Amino acid sequence: MSCHLCTGGYARLGTLAFRLEPQTLYGSVVGNITDPSGAAVPGATVTLVNIETGFHREVGTGDSGAYSVPDLQAGRYDVKIVAPSFANVMRQGVAVSNNAVVRVDVEVQLAATSQNVTVAGSAAVLQTDRADVHTDIGAKQFQDLPVPGGRVYQSLFKLIPGFTPPRTQNSLVSNGGEDLVAEVNGTTKSTNNTRIDGASNTNIWLPQHSAYVPPIESIESVNVATNSMDAEQGQAGGAAVNVTIKSGTNDFHGVGFEYNTDSAIQARNVFYNSPTLPKNIQNQYGGTLGGPIVRNKLFFFVGDEQTSRRTNVSRLATVPTAAQRAGDFSGLGTVLYDPLTGASDGSGREPFANNVIPLQRQSRVAQQLNSWLPDPTYPSSASNYFSSGNSTFDRNSLDAKVNWNKSDKFTMFGRFSIMNFTDFSPTVFDQASGQAIDTSQQAGPGQGRVISTSIGMNYIVSSTFLFDGNVAYTRIAPSTYPIQYGQNIGLDVLKIAGTNGPTQFESGIPEF
Repeated sequence: MSCHLCTGGYARLGTLAFRLEPQTLYGSVVGNITDPSGAAVPGATVTLVNIETGFHREVGTGDSGAYSVPDLQAGRYDVKIVAPSFANVMRQGVAVSNNAVVRVDVEVQLAATSQNVTVAGSAAVLQTDRADVHTDIGAKQFQDLPVPGGRVYQSLFKLIPGFTPPRTQNSLVSNGGEDLVAEVNGTTKSTNNTRIDGASNTNIWLPQHSAYVPPIESIESVNVATNSMDAEQGQAGGAAVNVTIKSGTNDFHGVGFEYNTDSAIQARNVFYNSPTLPKNIQNQYGGTLGGPIVRNKLFFFVGDEQTSRRTNVSRLATVPTAAQRAGDFSGLGTVLYDPLTGASDGSGREPFANNVIPLQRQSRVAQQLNSWLPDPTYPSSASNYFSSGNSTFDRNSLDAKVNWNKSDKFTMFGRFSIMNFTDFSPTVFDQASGQAIDTSQQAGPGQGRVISTSIGMNYIVSSTFLFDGNVAYTRIAPSTYPIQYGQNIGLDVLKIAGTNGPTQFESGIPEF
């Protein structure tokens, strides 16, 4: 939980001057109001109105003609300036993003009669009110730019200077959201910090990963600071990433989507040992809906995404040849010695005749395991078995958010996100187990759940005293099981004492 105090503009509290500092969860608008001669216009009223939610905030200019509006929800605002003896000015569509200060300087004109001036657009200006280097990625970029693979929002970080290309890491069961990792400006991947709606989102076991990865369609914007970020960012040595989940507005907005990848329209890998195409099918589908509960006051947003993936995986492994299973190692090129002959230090041992181990000397367990192994698919003695199997992955991500604008001084939101997933990765030797065919995964079935919630509030006590805070809760619960989970293969089938215990956790096949 984090709480902090900040002040507006350069107002004074006691004998100390406080400068406006934006918060990671909000944006700020600052500026100066001047007349045609460049002189300050004190006593002007500056009103900001969120175009989409109707939320408004009103402040006045001081003796220097400066104003500041801190802790604004991200969105587009109309800025209206009213000053005695001057024409009213309306600056339309000012974009405010989280963790950013937007400067809107306005020159007002003298007016003999009632007059209004509307400015529909403005040129881009340099960031002069803070020193950090940051990039904003919004819904338009996510919609218009290609996001390959699992359509993870971090794929677009490759467009940000200082980032190494984002890449996958760890198995699906430990990273069900398929979070991507990257190094920033020479720092390690573990020094990046991601927040969702202002709350920390770190995987406690794998700190280079985010605990929860929201779907692209649920994201309003992503602010990425890569240098000179303010101390409030915290825990960030590389990049401070601030993700904002969408909020409802006064109009209903919804979207339905499906993205499909199908191996039927792809070429076959020439190294794949089968005349058929290896399966690689992925579907991502779902929808979002947001709108008003009480116009200008209470809003909702929900988003749901389902990912379904069916993939063929394959690799080469080594299995004994038919001759080796019978104990015949005459073609090995190495002499095999009988361990029951000679001295205890190995000297004086006699070789097996013709490098053949008699059947009666072969281990019962070894013979049983050999009977489970598949036959070679190639005539060589190494990398002679082409192993192939089908892996599955299913994930569902749900986001729900409610925003309450009680007044121009008090706002509040609550968010609940949950992700459930299951996966299965086949083993090289099926009944005889072995590693996963896909060596980046853990063999067998896996499942997991991630719950991410946050509540935030913002309250303006006075013109020099503001209170905001947020509290969050994250729960990560992944688990994986061996292929023979629940079966005492070592104890009951292979008859090897001590290989399985009394609990189900100790079931399965021993490793050899």
